[in-house]
This record gives sequence, structure tokens and C-alpha cells, in this order.
Amino acid sequence: MIGPTRTIAVLATAAIALASCSGGGSTASVAPHTTPSSGGRAQATITVKYTQGMHRLKSSATRRSPRFVDPYGSTVNVSSSSSTNPSFSTSTSIVVAPAADGSQTILAPIVSSPGPSDTTYIYVVEYDSSGDQLSTGQAYLSSVQPGTVVQAPPITLNMVVAGVAITTDTQVGGDLTPLSQNAASPTVWASCNILAGRASYLIPYDAANEYLLDPPTYVGLGGIPQAQVTSQVADNGGTSRISTDVNGGLHITFDPSGDGVNGTIQVFDIYGNLETTTYVYFQYPSC
Repeated sequence: MIGPTRTIAVLATAAIALASCSGGGSTASVAPHTTPSSGGRAQATITVKYTQGMHRLKSSATRRSPRFVDPYGSTVNVSSSSSTNPSFSTSTSIVVAPAADGSQTILAPIVSSPGPSDTTYIYVVEYDSSGDQLSTGQAYLSSVQPGTVVQAPPITLNMVVAGVAITTDTQVGGDLTPLSQNAASPTVWASCNILAGRASYLIPYDAANEYLLDPPTYVGLGGIPQAQVTSQVADNGGTSRISTDVNGGLHITFDPSGDGVNGTIQVFDIYGNLETTTYVYFQYPSC
């Protein structure tokens, strides 16, 4: 039920085809796939920040076998391009090896600046062992001189969302349930916790089925985008409604007739591009 992996949004001024992951060593000595014909090359020291405390969806659920912004990825691809000449590019793959704090400092080749007003864009994409994109990040540098080693800004990777799950248990996700990506058959959510006044929380996950439970604020932390209700319709013209609190919790108010309510859930990346759409039907529970 996991949809196709979404691609990273690229800045309009720098169109670059990110090379697919081909494995690689733990150093940046791998030669770039494309050597600029002019302008030369430089190197950048880049600190990549991964999200820690990841959990994995149960393998018994109906989706691909488990294998995220995620320290359990296989490789990161570091590429760069020139703002004035996108044909100038480099690309190298490095093994994911985060330190205890969830960060990894790497040395990677980048293109230098053909001119004083040129900008070098750096892209980082994390992949799992199956080649699925898990997370992405980017930074830019100005006036990079050929042959130099420069310090790039730290890059926090942002999850590439493959789907959304729902739970009322933000500590261990005991009732965590992935939501349907088929509008014709939404996931029925009829937890008795709804009537007990407990909120339901939307938990994005990546192509490796990894997710993060992130109290106390639950939304937008550590590169995890916020899932949001973008539309809702109650049964039979009823007035049952979904509301969202400041922590991102969903509260369901059923009308006197006990009408259910369909909700459309969407996740957008940090550039405002739609990543995934899921569907849930909140039904009055028989408790």
C-alpha cells in the first residue's frame, strides 16, 4: 500500500539529475561521475544530521516487508551543481555511519564556482539497501574556489514520506495502523479511546516503514513533516467533525446520530510539494 517514492524538490535555478545509488566506500575519494570542463573542483566538509529514535511498522501489516530520515539507511548520495551552468556536477555515494549523536561528518567532492557570483548547490539523498529514497537535504555555498576545502552548513535530512499511520498511543504506538492510500476503501478507525477523549495522532513513515514517535509536541520535529487533514465529509449530511489541537492530535466529535466522518490526510515536503495522500473513516465505536 506504500505509494511510489517521491522525488526531491530542486531549486529552480539548479536543475540536476541525481545519480542513483551505487554503493561505495566510507570516504570521499570516489571520483565524481561528471568532471566539470571548466571551473574545477573543490571539496566540502558536510555534517549530515539523521533523526534518532526510529521505530518500525509491524511486519504482519499489509504492506511491503520491512527492511526515514533514519540512521538505518544504507548510503547517502552527495551531489553538487553550479547555478550558472547545471552541466557542471559531481556525485558520490558514501556509507551511512552516524555517530552516537545521530550525525555524520563527511568529506565530498563538489564543483567550484566558475565566477564570483556563482553558487554551488549541494544535495544529500539517503537510500536504503533497496534503493528507496528515505530522506533528503540541501545546502548552498557561494564563491567556492578550485582546489579548496570548504565547510558547508549542517544539513538536516527531511523524511521522504511514503505513507501515514494513525495511533492514540504516542509512547509505544501500540495501536499504530497504516492508513489506506485508496480513496474507495479508507482505513476504518473506531478506537474506543476516541470516546474516552484521547486524541489520535498521524505518524508519517518512509519507504523502509520507519517512523518516529516524538513527544511532547508531536509535529514537525527532526525533519519529520506534519501530516494534516485537508478535507472531511460526515455521513448523510451529518455534523460529525474532526478537529486538530496545537500538538497535532485529532479529536473526533460525533453528532447525536453517530454519523461517521471521512478524512483526507496529506503530507507536504518542506518546499510545499505533495508527498502522499491517505484516507481514514472515523466510525462511532461500539465499546
